Amino acid sequence: MRSKTCFTCKEYKKLDDFYKNRCLKDGYLGVCKNCDKNRRKQWRKTNHGRLWRTWEGMKARCYCRTHTRYSDYGGRSITICEEWLNFNTFYQWAINNNWSSNLEIDRINNDGNYEPQNCRFITTKENTRNRRTTILNQIKVRIIKRCLELKMKQKDVAKIFSIIQNHVSRIKTGKRWA
Repeated sequence: MRSKTCFTCKEYKKLDDFYKNRCLKDGYLGVCKNCDKNRRKQWRKTNHGRLWRTWEGMKARCYCRTHTRYSDYGGRSITICEEWLNFNTFYQWAINNNWSSNLEIDRINNDGNYEPQNCRFITTKENTRNRRTTILNQIKVRIIKRCLELKMKQKDVAKIFSIIQNHVSRIKTGKRWA
């Protein structure tokens, strides 16, 4: 019978002692059922469901090939440091680094891994502006505003910055990048 080692208790157990998980290479969760049960019990005690979901989301994006965002994370070889594969360690780091339920985890270097020296907690607004796909930044927005002050047409400004005219209009009215 096949077996594997539990990440948490480090015991060698048969596969029947692990939950199945189609996202993982061998098809089984990395922690045994008993450790998983204890982990869930601990989560209920901490009552930090959002932080747990953040942690689970990180793991899914990096390691679950069927996750919708896998290509942006695991597909780009972005991983999670070994110590953060344990929720308790990640939890302690988060609490010590000013985590609150209205903040999201952010990788400072978008090409770097999830690890203490490359992560921080920021607002959703800040995180949205810090994506590989974001065309504008604060400097470009200031230039756009200056162009508009100089009475340039929105259509021309949009063309210069390769954005749609509606974005320029929303910048002008303060509904975007306020």
